[in-house]
Amino acid sequence: MSGAQARNYRLVDQDMRNTRNRLSTPQWGEFNQSERDQRLAQAEADADQFRARLDALNAELDPALLQADPVQNSEAELAEIRALIAQRREAPEPVAAASDELTEALELSRAVRELREAHLASFQGVHGNSMVHGTSIEEQLQVGRAAVEQLNRLDSEVMPAIQPTMRRVAERYGETASAINNALHGMDVPREHHFGSEFMDLYRGMDNLARSRRASAEDLVRQSSMYIDLIESFSEEMRLRRLEESRNMLALAQAFDPADSELNQRLAQVDAMYAAMEERIERDVDARQWVSHVGDFAGPGQTDELARAALDFFRGAPAWNPAGRGVEILAVSIQGQWDVANRDLFGRPIQWRVPVHMVMTNTDMKSDNIARVYELSVLAREGSPDRPVKAAPFVDYWVGNSWNMRLNNVPVQP
Repeated sequence: MSGAQARNYRLVDQDMRNTRNRLSTPQWGEFNQSERDQRLAQAEADADQFRARLDALNAELDPALLQADPVQNSEAELAEIRALIAQRREAPEPVAAASDELTEALELSRAVRELREAHLASFQGVHGNSMVHGTSIEEQLQVGRAAVEQLNRLDSEVMPAIQPTMRRVAERYGETASAINNALHGMDVPREHHFGSEFMDLYRGMDNLARSRRASAEDLVRQSSMYIDLIESFSEEMRLRRLEESRNMLALAQAFDPADSELNQRLAQVDAMYAAMEERIERDVDARQWVSHVGDFAGPGQTDELARAALDFFRGAPAWNPAGRGVEILAVSIQGQWDVANRDLFGRPIQWRVPVHMVMTNTDMKSDNIARVYELSVLAREGSPDRPVKAAPFVDYWVGNSWNMRLNNVPVQP
């Protein structure tokens, strides 16, 4: 049912409550017979109008939605008005005292209303789906931890306060608004109440509490599994970070759903994977050597001269030399032939590039004997199709892959 359709039912309910209030007013016994007859006639006309409005709304619904709470609540409200009209005609004098059965029902209705007023706001944001969201992993974890705190408070403080009364209502009258309202409609004395809908507000909150725990845990497990499945596609630097993030997600999933025994196994698997990956990366870093210039460079230019120009270019580029990091651009080697970087509208080459390796380190990496190699292309300035520029100075660069090696295996170019 769409929001607009549900809103239309609520508008009818509001009008029906006004009619019911005019019939159930405590001053009824003070009205003379003419006033009573006038109110009853107006109520009957209103009831016929409500019937027509509900029939029109029902006709627009999928038949499967005719049992939805908004429909059933409206039908129950109209039935109560008609019952109240009949009772007022048969017993125009003030009605007798309520039966014990009705007294109990109204006491429970009042208790549910008070619980709803006290605790419904605590369920805000708990809709039965995942409560983990955000544009970054850090934000998702932060939002998720706050959600766990909210759910834990609901379980420890709110649920013990509302469960006894809610259980008593469910056992006495049923677990749906229509069942509860139908039980009251069968009693003798009509009263102003929204017992069924108020019960359902809390019932949905209780149900969504468990659903949100499961959905949030499943969402985190799914994201963690995605990182693990794609772990080899990340750079070395990112692999350990992604595994750590994957473990944090699983730990948060366990906080959402402590009853899921498989999460402990998943956490142990990620821990083992992290240790193995860390060891493998260390072996790879130890084994790597600096790759010197390509041996069959066709020119134009000499590899040593082009490498020197590229080294000067990187050492002077602000993006490669952030302040306070102690960055050192150590060496450049030429790794391939001149290739086209850009073409004009007719597909003719106007800018050329040469592939290189560049290696650098900084203060933090030095302490671990680490240097990082970048696979790049350095771009010469633009020329023309008939006058290609395949020479320094270089004016831009493209970045490819990167990897770590031991600093003591890097030859430093002066």
